[in-house]
Amino acid sequence: MDKLYLLATNGFISDNSVSTVIYELAPTVRMMTYTIGHITFHPGNFMVTPDGQRFYFSDIFHHTIYTAESGQEAKVFTPFTPDKENVKLAAVANDGKMFVLDVSKQAIFELQESGNLRYIAPIDIKEEILRVYEDNGTFYVEGKQQIWEVKITGETHPYVGLKDVSAYNTGLYLPKTNTYDTSAYANMGAAFGLMLSFNVFAINEHGNVVMYDGAYHLLRRINLYAQ
Repeated sequence: MDKLYLLATNGFISDNSVSTVIYELAPTVRMMTYTIGHITFHPGNFMVTPDGQRFYFSDIFHHTIYTAESGQEAKVFTPFTPDKENVKLAAVANDGKMFVLDVSKQAIFELQESGNLRYIAPIDIKEEILRVYEDNGTFYVEGKQQIWEVKITGETHPYVGLKDVSAYNTGLYLPKTNTYDTSAYANMGAAFGLMLSFNVFAINEHGNVVMYDGAYHLLRRINLYAQ
């Protein structure tokens, strides 16, 4: 399902105003569902759709998961109890089923059609989890210097680490000519351009990591090669 969705939250809401909207951004732009009333933005909220017609998303602040059919107002699906602080939820659809990764609990749950959150498995990551990216029914979990691939079964494998980046192309990549502009690094020293830490990232269709480098304000691509 090659579609892109955006979960948007209104910062100025009342009991009768639109508080949250899910938009489809690609291949077309259209509103898929909405809520009326108080839903509070939280950076740890998730949104998932198993088929592009049914949508599920969380309101961590009010301990609620919502559901909606495309084109209709969202309704309360089920309450849930987040763990303590630093709550971060992520969700994927896999073979028509939905799975939620609770970062603070370090556990994966199946979000069932009955509204039940069924415990599936723990995940074993010792490093602090900073971000989660979801793609093709798989979680990609990021720490400061490591990304792990986490299956819905809880099976966890290192995906790429900062220490694994063994070579850097010199200069800024120019896609039209498939070359690198070395003048961008002129007089900056040999170490300029080396990655210092991981940041916001995504996995592209080839399994490579596309990442924003806040230290140098660059968009980078880490190419992964089979061992």
